[in-house]
Amino acid sequence: FMATQMLRPRKAEADRGLPGSGKLFGFGSMVGGVSAIVGAGGAFMLTPFMARRGIRMQEAIGTSAACGFPVALAGTIGYIAAGWSADTPPGTWGYVYLPALFTISAASMLTAPIGVKVAHRTPTQRLKKLFAYLLYLMAAYMLWRAWYYGL
Repeated sequence: FMATQMLRPRKAEADRGLPGSGKLFGFGSMVGGVSAIVGAGGAFMLTPFMARRGIRMQEAIGTSAACGFPVALAGTIGYIAAGWSADTPPGTWGYVYLPALFTISAASMLTAPIGVKVAHRTPTQRLKKLFAYLLYLMAAYMLWRAWYYGL
């Protein structure tokens, strides 16, 4: 749904701006809940939301990435707590494999500046299309997994 909304030619709702803090808190809570259920970061919902509210695509992507940190932190703490008493291999805290956590974190920090440069050099409409196609790919992958594993 969000990918289709990104591709539809529609004027941004710039005059509306972002809603008040109460509505933002509610939307953020919903994004966090959906992210936990589908196992994805909240950027797939936050970026289209902000773009539709008139925020530049580049800023929407950056803000969504920043908002993803608390979601990832909460998820990590949840996996640590859920698996704390489980019989897990060495190098883990709960269900979190520390070498993977540190490697992914380091790679993200090293490549983030490259992503920022690419995003700022890419025209807004092309960036919206690329983001929408990425959302379609993610949805297709999730549907394939659900079908393949019989969920």
